[in-house]
Amino acid sequence: MTNVKPIYSAITRRLLVLMIVLSVSIVVIYVVYASVNIYNEMQETKEKELASVKEQLRQKSAGTINYIALVRQDNAIKLNEILKQKVYEAYTVATSIYNESKGVIPDPVIKRLIKESFRDLRFFGGRGYYFIADLYGNEVLYPVSPDKEGLNLINLTDLKGNFPIQDEISIIKKAGEGFVTDYWPKPNSDDDKLFPKTSFVKEFKPFGWFIGTGEYLDNIEIDVQRTVLNNLIKEDQLKNNYLFVLKSNGLAIFNSDSTLFERTNEGKLIDAFGLDVLREFRKLSMQPNGGFILLYANSKNDSPQPIQFFVKSVDGWDWMVAYGLKVSPIEIGSDVFLKKLTSTLIPNLIIVLLIFTLISLPLFYLMKRLTTSIKKNTQTFENVMEAALINSEMIDPNNYVYKEFQDLAATFNTLIEKNKLSVLQLNDSETRYRLIATQVSDIIFTIVEGLKFNYVSPSATKITGYDIDEIPNFNPENYFPEKDRRQIKLILGRIIFSSKKNFRQGSIFQYELNIVKADGTYLPMEVRLTPVYLKQRKFVYLLGVARNLSERKEAQVALEKSEERYRLLATNALDLIWSMDLKYQFTFVSPSVYRIEGYTREERVGMPLHRLLPPESFIVVDDQLKLLVKKYHEQKTKPNPSSPDFSASFEIKQFKKDGTLYWADVKVGLSFAVDGTLTGFNGITRDITERKKAEQELKDSEAKLRKINATKDKFFSIIAHDLRNPFSSLVGFTSMLSEHFDNFSDSEKLTIINQLRITSETAYRLLENLLEWSRSETGTMTLAPTYFDIEALCQEVLLLHRPHAQRKNIELSSVPCPVHQVFADRNMIGTVLRNLISNAVKFTREGGAVMLDYNLEKERLQILIRDSGVGISSDMQKRLFVIDQKVKTSGTYNEPGSGLGLILCNEFVIHNGGKLTLESIIDKGSTFGFTLRLSDESFINGRFE
Repeated sequence: MTNVKPIYSAITRRLLVLMIVLSVSIVVIYVVYASVNIYNEMQETKEKELASVKEQLRQKSAGTINYIALVRQDNAIKLNEILKQKVYEAYTVATSIYNESKGVIPDPVIKRLIKESFRDLRFFGGRGYYFIADLYGNEVLYPVSPDKEGLNLINLTDLKGNFPIQDEISIIKKAGEGFVTDYWPKPNSDDDKLFPKTSFVKEFKPFGWFIGTGEYLDNIEIDVQRTVLNNLIKEDQLKNNYLFVLKSNGLAIFNSDSTLFERTNEGKLIDAFGLDVLREFRKLSMQPNGGFILLYANSKNDSPQPIQFFVKSVDGWDWMVAYGLKVSPIEIGSDVFLKKLTSTLIPNLIIVLLIFTLISLPLFYLMKRLTTSIKKNTQTFENVMEAALINSEMIDPNNYVYKEFQDLAATFNTLIEKNKLSVLQLNDSETRYRLIATQVSDIIFTIVEGLKFNYVSPSATKITGYDIDEIPNFNPENYFPEKDRRQIKLILGRIIFSSKKNFRQGSIFQYELNIVKADGTYLPMEVRLTPVYLKQRKFVYLLGVARNLSERKEAQVALEKSEERYRLLATNALDLIWSMDLKYQFTFVSPSVYRIEGYTREERVGMPLHRLLPPESFIVVDDQLKLLVKKYHEQKTKPNPSSPDFSASFEIKQFKKDGTLYWADVKVGLSFAVDGTLTGFNGITRDITERKKAEQELKDSEAKLRKINATKDKFFSIIAHDLRNPFSSLVGFTSMLSEHFDNFSDSEKLTIINQLRITSETAYRLLENLLEWSRSETGTMTLAPTYFDIEALCQEVLLLHRPHAQRKNIELSSVPCPVHQVFADRNMIGTVLRNLISNAVKFTREGGAVMLDYNLEKERLQILIRDSGVGISSDMQKRLFVIDQKVKTSGTYNEPGSGLGLILCNEFVIHNGGKLTLESIIDKGSTFGFTLRLSDESFINGRFE
């Protein structure tokens, strides 16, 4: 037994130890505090000096960078002024030659005189020259590559993919002059590096030219760098200052002190401690704002001298500039530190210890008096508590001065009360247990060691037929069939043995067994056994509960039969039968899922609903299912709920396993557990894809019949009216000319003949369109695309319509085509061009203009027919390409039309893989456009994709 010491003596000893520990802690804390303060003061002095050096270096570097930027900007401005001045001089010379020679010698000779005047001119140290081109991109003068003169270089690109000729033409058209920057390799340069080149161009209107010259910015930058470097060298004359100007690859451009660092055999610069100087400079120059580094100069006699450097790269140049400044080495030595610490620490430490001693002595005296009082009161409380335990009485807390003794008295009284309450609860619990065991329908029993019954509830008599007094006389295994008794005895023995050996509190052993009733029949029972222990984990007995399973067995047999019938139905059904929980995960699918969707049952069960449906179908299903659940919950809250139909039906699209979609007719209802709880959904899915196809084919057939009827009506309308009218005019004019030929003058006869020609041409064009349209509608027209010259076809059509345009004083023009060939059906495209140009001339007033333009897109050419005519209203635009809408209008000279030409154009453009577009403003004019393919890549199986 350990040596027990009184609490009051322990308190005194602990107080003494606490005072000693506290005094030592105060000394240690003060020493540490003073040391940190002194160190921080010395460190702050060192950091202030270093910060001052860094600021000087930063300001000097910033001044240098700003100076470089100003010099570069000044030279760039000067270069632009020189380029502009050179071009203006050339423009003056060209204008002078033109004005002096105009009307005296032919234009081709004047052009040659101007070209040869500039061919041999050179400037910028022989690098600069003049060039001339026209506004169509044809090169007129190119001294450095005379072989390109006369070629069209409008699609020429620089090394960045820009179109310099197009950019120059664009700026001439906008402002008449301006600067253009492009990127080229420098002459006589072996690498592929790009160099920006600035050019100034100015329009020379007499010949539709522009004159220009240019210079590489890199050449000017070299001059700037030379000027900057000379000025930096002049400035770097201060003592203790160092300057390095390096390229990014480490090549030195300028070094103010070559002896500062040692150069190794490999060419590296290293400081006194072996640090690679150039590598560190490169790393700092990569930072956007530069950076600082402290290096140490080599010295044979003295200790290494610290030098603070600031390194920064020059934007746009392959330069990095490093400024350095010597700093004085301030070290915090141990002797200086200890001397300063001693002079500050010892006087203050003596004062602190003296004050602590004066405070501790009275405190120690008071604690001594306190422990003596505690000792006296403790002895008194022990005597009272012993008497209270003997007499089972309460202790009055008010009899004690100290709160701790009052709390102990209250706790002691609580324990007395709890002990009395526990005795009462134990008696009450035993009474309730016996009542439950007597009334419960299950058999409750206990088995002790030796496999004997210790207790059996009265319900055993009602279930088994045995007398309650004779049941304990038999061993437990005697109530089971003869063939099972040995096995039952082994099971009970093993459970009791393991329960005694190992603490198995809460373990449950469950079995389904047949017992023998008093009349010899068998009764299925569910038996549960649980070991019971005392507080010391000592095994007491096995507590058992036996329940009659006969009714449950009958229900299980009925359920298995019902499930078998349902399984037979689901297996042989053609439709998909399924079940799904409230989280939209499938819990059952019938075997037909493989035939309908391609999934096996194992793949489909557990799959979430959203994986089987496209988003639009999932929204439909989700809304329907939520509506059913909402209706169910609303019905539950009603005082007298009815029996509504919790089912829904809808048609959606679903995914198959291969990713294709099929139409499904889905019927779904709610699923409930035995107790009425909502568990999910049951449904049937039927594949109705074929039905949907039939419905769509019916709709398509109806639309096709409607279009055929409209086509038929239009066809008869043209034959009955539009085609009859010109022939009526022909018959009338020829009859009049035949019967009264001698009565007309020659001028009247010529007028009638011209009218007959115009009417005949109109009837011919209408009949030609009608025949081509009917061939297109009946499918007898074959698409035969080939490669052909589109510009040649356009010129043929323009030539065909030029007489009509001249009669109306209309300017008919075109621009050069940017490509030579397209891939399309030439006859169809000819029909499209004839109709669109004819319409443009027809609806343009006298003195107007019609222009044919081109626009090159990716793998496509867009042809645009622009006119300054009467325009087309937005309402008319919507009806232009609809066969059953009447849109026939007359031209500005009352030229007739059937409205069939644009419909034919639209169909022919679509056949050739293009698209017909229209932009029009009333009284301003219209622009019809259509696209053609440049290659046959998209022409597959006789049609354009």
